[in-house]
Amino acid sequence: MYPAHPAAAFPPGPPGSWPPGLPSYAVAHPPRRSSRTAWIIGSAVVAMLLVVCGGIGAVAYTVRDHQPKRTVAVGEPTVSPGAEDDPEPAPGPTHPGDLAQYLIPAPKGSRKWPTAPADQALADSAAMSKLVAKPAAFQAVLDRYEFRRGFARRWIDGRSLIVDVRAFQFEGTGNARYFADFQQASLRFAGYGEPVPVAGADDTSAQVQPKKDKIGRIRSSGLVVRADMVVMIDTYALPPNDPKALDALLLQESRLLP
Repeated sequence: MYPAHPAAAFPPGPPGSWPPGLPSYAVAHPPRRSSRTAWIIGSAVVAMLLVVCGGIGAVAYTVRDHQPKRTVAVGEPTVSPGAEDDPEPAPGPTHPGDLAQYLIPAPKGSRKWPTAPADQALADSAAMSKLVAKPAAFQAVLDRYEFRRGFARRWIDGRSLIVDVRAFQFEGTGNARYFADFQQASLRFAGYGEPVPVAGADDTSAQVQPKKDKIGRIRSSGLVVRADMVVMIDTYALPPNDPKALDALLLQESRLLP
């Protein structure tokens, strides 16, 4: 298992983290636009309560003495979207085949996490949610947005930067976008900064948690949204934090993901 993360399944932290290992998601219907904001706020608040100590969106990773945890938005919806006015997600291109092909590779000289596999296929929301500290809550979120499958890739680079890359594939482009919005809102409620666009990368943004975790690391989280997929990249670094490190990874992922 990974430590809790900021959002739902990562090391203790803001929303968006993974299980006591990695984040997980659930399948569900997209909220209707009229109640979307209220639902996001309500869910984020619940997520934050669930993640008190790094439950929502905070990714906790431990090397040797410390075990890494991921966090992904983990709040259960407090406002149920009405079905009659809910617009159906617009059909869009999908990403067929092995999801591993859509994620950036670990760089040369990197090493594996001691607590989790370097590559991990996640067949459904149940598998994805097991990576987070609050699996039931996170699975509800994933199911709400009709999560189909996912994939996780992790490494520690030559500078001891802990990297956690996760792919979330949803049923339709609308669900992917709704999930990304929810994740960003959850991270803000968990103490992360506002999403900042990454120069040169479309549909890509990054957020930083200014407060250090219990072992002094600075956590950053970024998203790349493309059609029916959301790729989340979390990094954990000892000070001083280099924001360009996450931006470089996000730019690379943006160019790879079709």
